[in-house]
Amino acid sequence: MFTVLNIEKAILSSILFNPEEFEKIHKILKADDFSSSAHQKIFEVMQKLYDEEMPIVEDFISKRLNDSKINDVLIDILSANPISNALVYAKEIKKDSLTRQIQQLSSKLQHQFDIKIIDKISELKNELENLKFVKELKSIDEMNSLFEKYDLNYSEVENVKFEYLIDNLLVKNEVTMFAARSNSGKTLTTVGFVNMILLSSKVSKVIYLDGDNGLTTIKERKVHLLKEKHGDKLIYLQGLKASEFNIVIKNLLKSNLDDILIVFDSIKNFMQGGDRDKNRDVSKVMEILKTLRNNGATVIFLHHSNKPSKDIDELMYAGSSAWEEDSTNAFILKNNKDKKAFIFVPIKMRSGDLKEMAFTYCEYSHTLNQIDLDLAKETNEELEIRNEIIDFISNSKNEPSYSQILNYLMENGYPKMKSNDVIKNGKDKFWESKKLKQFNKTVFSIKKENLTVEYSLDNLDNLDKPIFREINYELNGEYSLDNILISVKN
Repeated sequence: MFTVLNIEKAILSSILFNPEEFEKIHKILKADDFSSSAHQKIFEVMQKLYDEEMPIVEDFISKRLNDSKINDVLIDILSANPISNALVYAKEIKKDSLTRQIQQLSSKLQHQFDIKIIDKISELKNELENLKFVKELKSIDEMNSLFEKYDLNYSEVENVKFEYLIDNLLVKNEVTMFAARSNSGKTLTTVGFVNMILLSSKVSKVIYLDGDNGLTTIKERKVHLLKEKHGDKLIYLQGLKASEFNIVIKNLLKSNLDDILIVFDSIKNFMQGGDRDKNRDVSKVMEILKTLRNNGATVIFLHHSNKPSKDIDELMYAGSSAWEEDSTNAFILKNNKDKKAFIFVPIKMRSGDLKEMAFTYCEYSHTLNQIDLDLAKETNEELEIRNEIIDFISNSKNEPSYSQILNYLMENGYPKMKSNDVIKNGKDKFWESKKLKQFNKTVFSIKKENLTVEYSLDNLDNLDKPIFREINYELNGEYSLDNILISVKN
């Protein structure tokens, strides 16, 4: 077992065999911390050589000591085995030194009360307490092999190709969150995207983990037809126990997932007993999703939004902020039932040029069609106001002014603010304005191009491709089909 003297010899030996050790040892030890006077003198010389930037070697030390007895001790030190963890032993010597000093001062205090002695004892006790926090820091060069293992690979990054699975919405090989209220179309739209992505061959396989929907819902939405259509390219796992889903996920974490799309519907089913409101629990789940991404996968997870206190514009994802923080991109999905439109609003954009986008869903082809954003947000009341404006402008003898249109709408019972918004939003889209120099007023006329005529077709159960119908639309007494977009509404 090492005695204090043996520890002191081992430390001094370590310095002589590896002078660089002095750099870290002298930050803890002073000469008077050594119990042996000979060891104290040797360490003092080492300190002077260090301060003078001289080599800490036997010849220089012996020459400066010029004491045969101490030189004998020096020879004895050289015969001792150096130690690799000198800092640990240095802390032991310092601990012994501080304890010794505290005991000596405490003994004095018994015979003579002195506030300076009390302060010194307190200072030494604090130093003794802080000694346990002193740690040996590695050289940064010792981490080179670790850095080589994990450092960014320039060539690998240079060869990465940025790709959308859905333009301006879904970025390949990233983690994307779709959040919406219950029954707002999260699953419906995601299944539509999945079908479109498979049809375009942008991924080789989709793995859909459905923990929400029963077989009745799946049949009603005709998801099983997609399974029949795509075969092994669409792996749709539904009705599994939590433990069974965990087995699947554990295996995915060990797999090469290049060119694979994985969907979690919805993410609350994969919390493994965690709380969606706690960052710690959510971060564990998100770490799994990020690992899947690092294995090559594109990941979509569906999540629920909160319940807005006033209106739909207050929608936000539910639970911990880690859902958004650990996602690459995130969207809030809004459903305008008046237009049967699904509106994706980006709330987190780390990768790609994401945009607010609107779609309608075609259940016969399981695809989504992008539509004009303003039209998608339009309510039935706003559509009614828009049609009233078109009718009023079309039937006016002279091109009406802004105030004439607004007054007409208000006389017919439409709210002023809503009418005002529709007039402004429809400018340059459904009607255009011009300023008359003669009367110094602005008047409105119908914009023929981009006019949308909407009508419904019944009995489209067997429709599997677009149907076009020739129609005549009476516009200011003239029949025309020029530049008219015909929107077929189911």
